[in-house]
Amino acid sequence: MIFVSFLLLTAAEAAPAVMPEIKLDCRRDSVGNCLPVELSPPAELLREQHDYAAAIYRPYWVCYWKALNIHEDFGTSDGERATQIFVSAFNICASLRASADGEMDALLRPLTIYGDKARKHFVRDDFRSSAGARFLVQAAQAAGQRDAYTRTREATHQFVLRRVENVRKQ
Repeated sequence: MIFVSFLLLTAAEAAPAVMPEIKLDCRRDSVGNCLPVELSPPAELLREQHDYAAAIYRPYWVCYWKALNIHEDFGTSDGERATQIFVSAFNICASLRASADGEMDALLRPLTIYGDKARKHFVRDDFRSSAGARFLVQAAQAAGQRDAYTRTREATHQFVLRRVENVRKQ
């Protein structure tokens, strides 16, 4: 990238600007010495833990699907009503989610590969969200309600996007 910038400056026959001082920042030990650069921890759950984690969250996802599926407005394309369906399911299954999060934290705690506690929570939350979304699509498909689920999910996404857009305009 720096080489491309240099070529552009040369091609424009402009005098090169004074380059700002380059500072290398590093993690330091207690004495102040730079520590070696390490690979960033993975942002996703590794395959070895995936099946076990899915088993941990399965009761939560099943509860969530059932709560969505039995709601009287399930299948709506009205954004506000669709959002309420998801909020209701979240509230109904909150204790199962908290329990699964605790089990997942216990699974991740001794695994140093995922980094610190905050990074482990990120990995946990990302797994719960992404694998849960796949579970819901599969459950809707298996129940023959994929279209209803897709309509409700899309209505919620559009509703939330409109709300964000309105807040940005203010």
